[in-house]
Amino acid sequence: DPLPFPSEAGRAGGFGVIVATAVDPAHPAAAVLAALRSLDVQPPVYGRLESPGRFVRHQIRMQLRKRGWA
Repeated sequence: DPLPFPSEAGRAGGFGVIVATAVDPAHPAAAVLAALRSLDVQPPVYGRLESPGRFVRHQIRMQLRKRGWA
């Protein structure tokens, strides 16, 4: 589950890049990949990254849950 904790549900799509391109509905992933590969510079970003402390806490919690210890 990419969002294993209820507090993470609101974070989906909270960070990313902006790439303007036409997307072929039949092959959307290929269109996005081609657009990303053709970039000469870093595309604009939006949102905020997770803090290092929050990231580490979530990684530990996920591993504990995975192993049945939490």
